[in-house]
Amino acid sequence: GETTKVCYNENVFRTDGGSHAFKEIVQTGLECIGHIDLYAMSEVVMLAVRSLQAIHPNYILDISHLGFVQGLLGEAKLEEKQRQEVLRCMNAKNIPELSTLCRQWNLPSETACYLIELTRLYAPMGEALAKLQELNVNDQTASALAELSGVYRLLEVDGCHDRVYLDFSLTNDMDYYNGLIFRGFVEGLPSGVLAGGRYDNLVHRLGKQGGAIGFAVYLDLLE
Repeated sequence: GETTKVCYNENVFRTDGGSHAFKEIVQTGLECIGHIDLYAMSEVVMLAVRSLQAIHPNYILDISHLGFVQGLLGEAKLEEKQRQEVLRCMNAKNIPELSTLCRQWNLPSETACYLIELTRLYAPMGEALAKLQELNVNDQTASALAELSGVYRLLEVDGCHDRVYLDFSLTNDMDYYNGLIFRGFVEGLPSGVLAGGRYDNLVHRLGKQGGAIGFAVYLDLLE
């Protein structure tokens, strides 16, 4: 019944790709756990932007929403293996292979077009939201669009919206993440230095009600 906000500096350990070897990652981050409303989500995204600004003046924060992706995938009525293939193509922005798969599976042309356009979409958030409206097909995509639009309005109020982009090649682990996810980049480094999003699924697996959102900055990468 409470909302808790914490920050941390920790060494975490993750398996490296498909191997069982663990890699140590030095990171600092923050979490908001409990009742997650629109402002709580926006506050975390604002702090992500401010963190990138503190690291380097040339930065970009890419935002995606797994609810919108899942809404479109639901329209396609795909089997689980096919869903994973689509997500792989989206993550790589591999439009030719995605188009081929849609033809092989005889997906309706409109559904295939929506999936391809969502994968292709990459633009400043204000501009991209207008295009995203054209891909809004059901209640799940409408809910995701409303969240993204609300977050963007608050980013505008805070004055930190200029370098925020929509990019649906960010799919991440849908067993862990849900809803809004994001990744931050700075000039001179080839991979993201900041990553985060909603992870309500983990809270539920631990037997708790409520939501959670946060992000981490990879200090070892910055060094």
